[in-house]
Amino acid sequence: MVVTTQRHINDEFNIGLERGESDSGTENEEDVVETSSGEDNDFTGQRGELGEALFKQCLQKSGLTSGSINNIIRSWRGSWRRHACSLSSFFEYWQQQGKTVEQLAETEEPYLIIVNYISMKLDSKHTDASIIQSRTSLSVLFELMGKNKDKIRNKTIEQIMKGPVTRRRKIQKEEQIWELNTLLDYIQSQAERRDEGNLDQKSLMKIVLTLFMIYSVCRLAELQRAELDVTKQQEGIIIIKTDLGKGKSGDLEVTLSEVSNDKVCPVKWWRSWSDKRKLKNEWSQMQIWRNSNEEQNWTCDQCSKGIREIMRAAGIEKKYTVTSIRKASISAMIKLGKSKQEIDRWSRHSEAAATVRMFYDANNNTEIRNAISKCTSEQMQNQKQNDKNQIKDVRIDA
Repeated sequence: MVVTTQRHINDEFNIGLERGESDSGTENEEDVVETSSGEDNDFTGQRGELGEALFKQCLQKSGLTSGSINNIIRSWRGSWRRHACSLSSFFEYWQQQGKTVEQLAETEEPYLIIVNYISMKLDSKHTDASIIQSRTSLSVLFELMGKNKDKIRNKTIEQIMKGPVTRRRKIQKEEQIWELNTLLDYIQSQAERRDEGNLDQKSLMKIVLTLFMIYSVCRLAELQRAELDVTKQQEGIIIIKTDLGKGKSGDLEVTLSEVSNDKVCPVKWWRSWSDKRKLKNEWSQMQIWRNSNEEQNWTCDQCSKGIREIMRAAGIEKKYTVTSIRKASISAMIKLGKSKQEIDRWSRHSEAAATVRMFYDANNNTEIRNAISKCTSEQMQNQKQNDKNQIKDVRIDA
């Protein structure tokens, strides 16, 4: 049996870059909390260490330079950590078979390696998610090594993957979603403490992050790696700048303006946080979600945990994830009678929305974001009373 240690791999092929050079800028998927964008990807002593070494060694053998390999890793964001951990498991299996990295790099039938590895995992009752990730990680590795795609993704692999893929398909079912006013009521209840200066920097940052998610309907990873343009903050405007990173590539700008209810106004809360924050003017990419030079920018996991703390404090059940905020926001707008076109345009929910947003949406969705601020129980009760009064007035006139 051939056992190759991590130290031996790094020494022999010089793939151990200095920590500052190996930052790969990672990030999560919507339903799975992403590892953070820009998180340090030095796996020393961690689960992905062996997979990272295998990945770099194989690509170096195919002719790629260390710089090219690291650029590939950086472009992956959150996916990289999952790939590295998955490849670590594969490398352990590969060594148990008495095989070497050279044999892996020289194989002309990569699909046989994938099929045999997946069969082992199926027989060992590994989870479907783990099996699908293994197939993906190995396929990508072989493709980056320049192997023939027909020898990587073919009918044999498609057949053996039918079970795991079928079982992992999301069941389309009716779901109940919590009311947005539940979350906004809690934030509104904290406004007095905010105005009195009784909330610390971290508490303010968590609420700002939560409000940014509500009003922008950005994915958490998009917010985590965003930068803020605060040049117009005196006019009550903050612009969130980020890149989509998923699906259609491109940059995204979301403009948040002051809303009528300042107790849940994202700009008002941001100002309160900014006043207490030690990093007064540092709002660049990967610098937002921290309070001092001594702190590192929060990872996506930390951002998610912070938002969930606000959700739990508001009384929202633990079963609801951070991504449910988007659903709750959209549901609230439907209840307020906003049109599908308005909601699509604001939530970037469809191709039609992208078209309308590009050519029509000159007001940056100010109206619908202002409507969000009225989703507190107090505001909704006032609206109901106003509606009743209007009905009475109509009857009197009649």
